[in-house]
Amino acid sequence: MFADDENETVYENIFGIAITVFSNIDRALSWMNAPCKELGGEVPIYMLETDAGIQQVKAELDRILNAPVKKTPKALQQDLDF
Repeated sequence: MFADDENETVYENIFGIAITVFSNIDRALSWMNAPCKELGGEVPIYMLETDAGIQQVKAELDRILNAPVKKTPKALQQDLDF
């Protein structure tokens, strides 16, 4: 478990990344609060309680951010489905 200040910093960092990835605060919040199949059906916000969960959420956001541009609209939508 993290101290309150450290926990707040982690949340701010991850939310900042999510806002960058989704280009929209509302979409970032929706993604963070919904089960994600790429994260084993876990809800990203709840995964921020452990170092392993933080790394998994960061990795998934990085994967979405760096998804090949050649993906079809349907494939891109699947990445964003939550």
